[in-house]
Amino acid sequence: MIARNRIGLVLLGAAMMTGCGEDASSDSEGDNPPQREVPSFPSMEPMTWEEWKRQQGPIRDDAVVDSPLGYARFGPAPNRQRWRPADFLPEEALEADHVDICELPLANRRELGAVWTWRWRKTLPDRVSTSVSRDEAERIARRYAEQGVVQAQMMMGEFHEPGDGALADPGPATQRTLRWLEKAAASGTGEAMVRLGGYQFQILNAAGAEYPGRNEAPMTDFRWDELLYWDWRAAKRFHLGALNHMDGALLNYTWKAWEAAGDGHPERLQYRAAIREYKWARLNDMIRTLTAGNTNDYTRLAHDVLDNWPEQLTLARRALAEYEVGEFIRNNKQALAAYRLPFGCPDRRWLYPEAPPFDWQTLNRELARYGVEVEPAGNRWTVREQWPPAD
Repeated sequence: MIARNRIGLVLLGAAMMTGCGEDASSDSEGDNPPQREVPSFPSMEPMTWEEWKRQQGPIRDDAVVDSPLGYARFGPAPNRQRWRPADFLPEEALEADHVDICELPLANRRELGAVWTWRWRKTLPDRVSTSVSRDEAERIARRYAEQGVVQAQMMMGEFHEPGDGALADPGPATQRTLRWLEKAAASGTGEAMVRLGGYQFQILNAAGAEYPGRNEAPMTDFRWDELLYWDWRAAKRFHLGALNHMDGALLNYTWKAWEAAGDGHPERLQYRAAIREYKWARLNDMIRTLTAGNTNDYTRLAHDVLDNWPEQLTLARRALAEYEVGEFIRNNKQALAAYRLPFGCPDRRWLYPEAPPFDWQTLNRELARYGVEVEPAGNRWTVREQWPPAD
């Protein structure tokens, strides 16, 4: 799958963006947030998906789309709290039965786990050996996908990439792959939603006849909004990749700090970008603390953001950033308690016996500064006696 954050890094110098407006901090009884210069992330009133399109449609119709970004969004990101999976997924996906890999007997779980180890064979050479080929991995994934296993369905995107012009004319293979990913995403599993977004990203970068002369669809295309919705939902489940994507330039809603509407000298607004970067990097730090020894070091750390923004992240602004980190954690505490790794139950010791367990004790020491303590949900799956079930 294409690494979307690479494009974000290329464009970061050209456009400064807001983070998710819907996760902006707000005063509430009992909270004492630090004094703000102006709100760090302007927030919109919540709209349904249809309301958002009606509001944005006339703006996008008049937008200039020949810039690298295709469409410069000014002001706040949408408040997605009223968007729903049913706004984007077909009825077939929404009504599908979902089986989690953690419900499978251990022998079946390990058979399907070979698909995961095949995928990551190059990055985990010392910890994992895989005896399956690409063709064997695809056969295993397809068999379990047809049986309704979410983790198999979400892996189907590994075996097909959309061809040129897939946005305008998706071939049968692209449509079949998309249907698998949509069924998996309907389960609400973070990794499945990120993988659906990743496949949609590839399609949007194969514009073809729909946008002649362009490789990618312009940002005025509402399918970009749909893609970011899946990252937003997965980020609220503390999925590492999604947290990282929330700081991606191309896929996010932009706040051009030096071109903000009605402000002749808006360099003073650049601190919003610094706070946004710090927020998502700090949340990444939290999950890396919890999953130490389990995850790859591909995400930006909070101390890197501090190094990159020495003038913008004053002590007061860092305090504001930390307040917003705490708000995100408190608002999504249940999801953090139920955190799991991709193919984890909730960790991956069933797959890699030497894999370390989650370090909830260290994480809770980190969370204490935000006034939060998390009681892990633990193993909440009932293992079936046999698979597939008897007819």
